[in-house]
Amino acid sequence: MKRKLKSKRRKDKHIKNPKNLGFTAFEHPFNKIDKDVLKKAFLSTGQESSKKFPAILQSLLGHFRTWYPPFIISTIATYGLQVGVGDEGVSSQGFIENMQQHHVEMLQALALTLPHAEWGSEPAPPKVIQQVIDQAGELAEAFMYRRFVAMDEERDEQQRVVLALQERLRAHTQMVRNWGYFSAVVRISKEMYGALDQDLSSHFGFSATDMIEVSKALLTSFERRANQRWTVLRDIFRASTTEQLVRDFYAKYPDVEGDPSEFLAGIPKDVTTQMVKYRLLAHADIALVKLGIADADELAELTGRTSEVVGQILGKLSLRPGDLCAEQIDSFFLANPIWISPGMKIAGEFFFPTPQIIFSHIHPIMNALAEAAGVKTKLERRRATFLEAKVKEVVERALPGISLTTNAKWEVDGKIFETDLLGQIDRVAFIVEAKSAALTPQGLRGAPDRVKRHVRDLVVSPAQQSFRLEQIILQAKAGDPSSFGIVSSLGLVLGDIDIVIRVSVTLDDFSTICSAENELKAAGWVPQDLRLAPTLGLADFEVVADILDEPAYFLHYLAERERVQKSIDIFGDELDYLGFYLQTGFNIFSLEEAGVALAITEMSQAIDHYYCSIDAGVEVRKPSPKIHSQLARIIQEIRRRNARSWTSMSLDMLSMGSAEEQDLLFSELEILRENVRKNYIDPKHLCSLVVSPPAHRAACVIFYVYPEVLSNQRQDIVSQLAGDAFAEQNRTRCIIVGRKIEEWHRPYQFIGIAMPQKASP
Repeated sequence: MKRKLKSKRRKDKHIKNPKNLGFTAFEHPFNKIDKDVLKKAFLSTGQESSKKFPAILQSLLGHFRTWYPPFIISTIATYGLQVGVGDEGVSSQGFIENMQQHHVEMLQALALTLPHAEWGSEPAPPKVIQQVIDQAGELAEAFMYRRFVAMDEERDEQQRVVLALQERLRAHTQMVRNWGYFSAVVRISKEMYGALDQDLSSHFGFSATDMIEVSKALLTSFERRANQRWTVLRDIFRASTTEQLVRDFYAKYPDVEGDPSEFLAGIPKDVTTQMVKYRLLAHADIALVKLGIADADELAELTGRTSEVVGQILGKLSLRPGDLCAEQIDSFFLANPIWISPGMKIAGEFFFPTPQIIFSHIHPIMNALAEAAGVKTKLERRRATFLEAKVKEVVERALPGISLTTNAKWEVDGKIFETDLLGQIDRVAFIVEAKSAALTPQGLRGAPDRVKRHVRDLVVSPAQQSFRLEQIILQAKAGDPSSFGIVSSLGLVLGDIDIVIRVSVTLDDFSTICSAENELKAAGWVPQDLRLAPTLGLADFEVVADILDEPAYFLHYLAERERVQKSIDIFGDELDYLGFYLQTGFNIFSLEEAGVALAITEMSQAIDHYYCSIDAGVEVRKPSPKIHSQLARIIQEIRRRNARSWTSMSLDMLSMGSAEEQDLLFSELEILRENVRKNYIDPKHLCSLVVSPPAHRAACVIFYVYPEVLSNQRQDIVSQLAGDAFAEQNRTRCIIVGRKIEEWHRPYQFIGIAMPQKASP
């Protein structure tokens, strides 16, 4: 829209926020189904699942009684959980579609309910393996769907919400395994639990570091053997003729006995070379169990530990067949004993078909060891001190130059409060609460009282603490003398604070339920007037800081992360939020306005690919925010110059709109530049673009384009542009970016903030 200015007679254009958000959103097909019909269908599915569950379970146990369970588990783990690694990085999918770690954990637990004498002894044929794969998926789905019956039976609306929250946590517990990427998990575990080395060594004969190093070597050895197997098979299967294929297999594949000529003579004439490959692969799979057999001597050599120490560690991490015979199988879905003891001791050998389980569940494993050694209290103290120190390290690395205070104490009405981490960088006050309490088995199972306690301890209490301090800062800015005294005592420069960013960091992954702010308030677990801070696990907090390695992006993410979880219902974990931010910058006003609910559970794929590839030794490009290159240059230059109020200006500019609107903006600027070049002598020439973000944004942004000959007049022109913007829009500030047409290669010629003039008394 064009309009005339009141005195200088120049014109500007207004750019409103876009509808295109830079990612693909589609309507869930269930939205088109009548709710009563949908509810009836889910209830029917739940009732049917309750009937099917016992039959599926007995069928699986029947397979284990007929065939050798370790072979079944090894085969499914090998083809379902191992992924390929190439020049492009790590693949996101195993050879068996939709086979996840929790399925294999369940199969292993089921096998351990049977004594060794009841196990079958022969390798299962491919047909049976496929049946087990199908039934493992059906069993997990049946467990999930049959809980719809319990939700339907509950008539109290608030209790329904409570049940829905429990389902969020249960689904996360049942399906999600990794609280961090492998290298980060190992590093964090060694740094944190190394403090217990002497205590555990005195009690068990091995230290926490011993256990972590042996477990890492166990996984490394497993992967090396698996890779060697695939390398040999690929070489063998390059054969172009059946005869060469068979002879290479007998010559090159380990432990193959027999006469290849005899095998060749028995092949029917109508059998193709490809069919023979499948048969030889099935034969090779018989040796898969050996991949999971731990070699104590090898592990001792790899880790520099004694074979005795290695044996003690493997024994502590293992269960024997029949050890779970008295357990309730329903509990395996949400508190599987395999999480604490991921190995199996079979006839004197230790079998670890999925050694990565150790690191997926290192926290409960270490908690169990500490409790057995009588040092649980020491572990709790260590978790707290470690978390606070680590969070400080991450913040200082993400925000160079920030002034930080740890354990900042302040007093209100005679009561002492303490903020774990308090800092200020430019015009941003940064408040962090670090909570190290661990999720309990009862909480993981979704026990209402325990889940509520976790929400209170890990979400509500730290949010109340940071919210309380934020309010004091705002009251001090409004002129309250007592609040001003508190803020001054904390070393904050009140006049330099425009924005307060709050965040809570935990050790355990609680992200799925933490972000469900509307549901938590509907359940009565969170006060209605409390603004929850975003709650991130430590490993995810590190990832956010690493991916958003430009300080402005890091600050913008956390500032907008709090707002987004209030304005729209989103289901996803923290790295899904991060992936969502990379695509949208959280500039999703059209979705917020529509009041939709979003499932963003696949949006972390690029981030997963990056870190998993690094762990596999393949370097790929780091994901980055989808931001126009010219805007990125402006943001970088503002910070490089350490311009006053660079944080406020950067965050406001990052909130202008989606990547698509940024493209439009800078395309319009190119047109405007040419227009100014041709028409600047005309006092009515078009000279500016005004970006008007949604009303909830604090600032508008004006791009002013001028030639060198008008440089002396720019201050007057800019003042009028800002004045007109404030007259038309209810904004608390206006960012003004000046660009000279003769020096267009520069990100900007000048940049600043204008504030509305206060009315005279």
